[in-house]
Amino acid sequence: MLAVASVFFPALCGGVTLDVLSGEIACGELVGRTEASLTLRGSANAADLAWIADNCRELRILDLSGLTIEPCSLEKGLANGLREFPGGVLPAYSLSGLTAQTLVLPEGISEICDGALLGSAVTGLTLPASVRLIGQGAFAACEALRHVSLGASVEIIGPCAFRGCVSLASVEADGSRLVEIGEKAFSGCRKLSALTFTSPDPALTAIGDEAFGATDLQTLDLSACTALRSIGRRAFAACASLEELVLPSGVVSIGDGVLFGCQSLRTFALPEALNDLPAMALAGASALEDISLHDGVRSLGEYSLTGIDGITGLSLPSSLREIGTGVFEGWSSLQTLMVDKHSEVPILGADVWAGVNQSEAILTVAPGLEAEFAAAPQWKEFMIRTPDESTLDRVPAIDDQAAAVIDAKLENSVLTVKSSEKISAVTVYDTDGRAVFGIGANGSTALETATGLPVGRIYIVALRLHSGVETGIKLVNIKL
Repeated sequence: MLAVASVFFPALCGGVTLDVLSGEIACGELVGRTEASLTLRGSANAADLAWIADNCRELRILDLSGLTIEPCSLEKGLANGLREFPGGVLPAYSLSGLTAQTLVLPEGISEICDGALLGSAVTGLTLPASVRLIGQGAFAACEALRHVSLGASVEIIGPCAFRGCVSLASVEADGSRLVEIGEKAFSGCRKLSALTFTSPDPALTAIGDEAFGATDLQTLDLSACTALRSIGRRAFAACASLEELVLPSGVVSIGDGVLFGCQSLRTFALPEALNDLPAMALAGASALEDISLHDGVRSLGEYSLTGIDGITGLSLPSSLREIGTGVFEGWSSLQTLMVDKHSEVPILGADVWAGVNQSEAILTVAPGLEAEFAAAPQWKEFMIRTPDESTLDRVPAIDDQAAAVIDAKLENSVLTVKSSEKISAVTVYDTDGRAVFGIGANGSTALETATGLPVGRIYIVALRLHSGVETGIKLVNIKL
């Protein structure tokens, strides 16, 4: 079974078909240098393939499907200096610079070795189902390559495998055995807008440094990749069109600057297994409307959230102990900050709140800690309140029209909300205007959560929608 890229392969009629033995082509007399279409059957080695790539500069179609790749040992290395080449693989750098736009690879090969098609003109590929490994730079700088389809046997995409494939628009992978996407594998693929796994249970465990840096990805849902544990430094940095990235809960490590400069990102939830947000992680994600920090997050690294100017309210988890230098720099829209579950004042780096209008922002702290926060450098500049103090003027007005299009109920202290528009956050107020419950909705259109609120009382449920609209609905906590 073959995994075929989504391209049209022209018929190989009118070309030359040759039966060859390993080593014959490299002698330079068997294959014409002006052939446009060439089909090879029999056996060949790395030197034979390199001769074709170097000398057949008018070649447009190359069919190697009937070819067996034999090992060879060369007295004089190829252009890359290599002298030993194994069989059963597409040899390293053997077809680099190939002018053929259509290529059919030998059946049965297990690996496309390092640089095998580096800088080639290929636009269409037939990947044999036997291929398990795509080596370092195997397709790097293939500037005409538009689509890639990877079969079920592929286990590793090596470093820089498709780096600089500037026309590559989509990648489809079965993913059932794919465990690793290497460093810079798709870096600089500036038209890459879609990555799709067809398997319901992808095996992916690691994404390397800068793997998708500066691509055109728009949404990426990796929630089905339940084995994913590690995402490298700047893995999605400078993806200017990326609006949403969903990670599975089991991710335990993400690198510095993983989403640096993702200026279109609207929502992000930290995986539950991740306890520390690294430096520069979401720096420059200026369109972010909601970020969910679960209870368990211990630290926010230096400048990890700097430059986010659209979030008006944030609740910090009680587990948070350390906030690094410049983390909330540039949060010019911040109006409310909740630390009311903390039993002690978190440690701050330098200039944490630079650019925040602290004198007009409310900091809600646990009763009894007012004095400690009021004495703490950087914290003391806020308007410090406790949950018992009224914030009625900040409760959105009740909107009867919104109630007609938003389905919300509060039964047995369980809040259920459904909306035709994505929800960024939900806050529940009592009739005195006190915020008694809040949760980020991470851009979902449906939410169900236990609130722990007393039954039989009236509450105002305030919704902040993805569009930026804020509205309130009056509900009674019914006991069923």
